[in-house]
Amino acid sequence: MQPNYADVIELAKAAGDAILAIYNRSDFTTVVEKDDQSPLTEADLGANQILCKGLPGIINVPVISEETALPDQVTRSQWNRF
Repeated sequence: MQPNYADVIELAKAAGDAILAIYNRSDFTTVVEKDDQSPLTEADLGANQILCKGLPGIINVPVISEETALPDQVTRSQWNRF
């Protein structure tokens, strides 16, 4: 199963546009620090939301993301692709 790559590119551009819109604001700030002390910004969360919402409409596979909770191993072990 191959995704429509034009749709993937458009989704990536939408996520990038959301990031730039936040970075270009004068009130851009870090949201929180992750457990590993790396920043988690509003831009990270916004792009993640766009990607996690859009990918399932392009290709029917589960999404694993740095910004969302990892499904448990039992669930992940049932996946052939992600």
